[in-house]
Formats: sequence, structure tokens, C-alpha cells
Amino acid sequence: MTGSDNRVVLLGKLAVDPVKTSTGLRMQVVTNHSFLNSKGVREEREEQHDVCVEGSRAEGLSRVLCKGAFLLVEGHLVTRVVESNGEKGYFTTITAVNVILGERCGAERRQGEVS
Repeated sequence: MTGSDNRVVLLGKLAVDPVKTSTGLRMQVVTNHSFLNSKGVREEREEQHDVCVEGSRAEGLSRVLCKGAFLLVEGHLVTRVVESNGEKGYFTTITAVNVILGERCGAERRQGEVS
């Protein structure tokens, strides 16, 4: 398929504080989806997405991001095959190319970390 593009744009909040790893920063971003079901009743679904930030950008983001931070993530999907007990499983993450910060952590949270 020519002209296809593996691109993701995600707008959500951090479910937990980001975790620094040897390869960068791992984050859980939560998004909400609202829709009408077949009976005409509005339903809301919450999805969690695994996001990885690599390189020098990860270090800077690790200092300013915390649970509840609102952000926009641009990146691409990466799917890995994981084998356990002879069974294959698939794990999809979003590798972030750009992260734009929205509202940041509250001042009371930052004061508690400074001590």
C-alpha cells in the first residue's frame, strides 16, 4: 500500500506518574470516547494507551510531567510480539515524536516534591 502513514495524535491525561527507563520515558495516557449505542443511550468508554518517549526529550519531560497532566502526543504505533508459556501476545505502544503540554501539575504537588 503506497502512501500509507503510521501516525497517531492523542489528546488525554496521564493516568499515573511517568516512569524513567533505560531507553527513555514510559507513560500511560487516558482518553475518553463518548457515543450513542444501538439503543440510543449515551455511553462513555475510557482507553489507556502506552506511550514511550525516547532520547533527550524524555529527560526534560520527566521533570515536568505528573499524574493528571493534560497533554497532546504525536507519534507512531509500534507493535511487538511477546511470547510467554508458548503463546504469542501482541503489545502495541505509541512512540512519541512530539509532546505538547496542556495544564501542568498543581502547585501543591510541586511544593511537596521540592523538599
